Amino acid sequence: PEDIVVWYVFSSIATIVILLDFGFSPTFIRLFSYGHGGAKIKDILSRNITRSYHGQECWETISAIYKGVKYSYTKLALTSLIFCALLGSYFSLDALNKASFYPYSWILWAYVISVSSFSLYGNIYSTFLQGLNLVYEVQAVQMLMSLGAILSSSLYLLFFDSFVSVVFIFYIWNVFSVLILRHLCGRFDA
Repeated sequence: PEDIVVWYVFSSIATIVILLDFGFSPTFIRLFSYGHGGAKIKDILSRNITRSYHGQECWETISAIYKGVKYSYTKLALTSLIFCALLGSYFSLDALNKASFYPYSWILWAYVISVSSFSLYGNIYSTFLQGLNLVYEVQAVQMLMSLGAILSSSLYLLFFDSFVSVVFIFYIWNVFSVLILRHLCGRFDA
């Protein structure tokens, strides 16, 4: 029963980290879309967005937005890591100490909050790609990585009885997702 509590703690923390995005993603996607449509920074700041940009991307705008998004998500990821490490550890203390895999529960805890914060940082890439109208590609990567996490964790549980390994396998797919999205961004020079 304590191991299930630990799983719920891990899942809750991952969800809380997602909530720390505070809805920045849709705003950043919209800003990238403006740049992709040709809007200049001064037009965006003055809220003078018109439809007469003739479909020419403004890479100067996209690059400036990218720098701001990277700065924002770096701060958010670090904040979430510190928040989870301090407050999350305090509230999870009892469950982690009572887990049947006790010495490893704290290592897994550090792993889960690190991967969750890294995933939050990875929103840089998903917002960039979606803002450039590559929604399908982003959703395909996220769907395939989620499917991979579920299938590999389920198969591992079917043949082996190791909660520690299942948690590691499940969360490593988040890292793969961020790395693939980053690779997809590599074809652009923002």
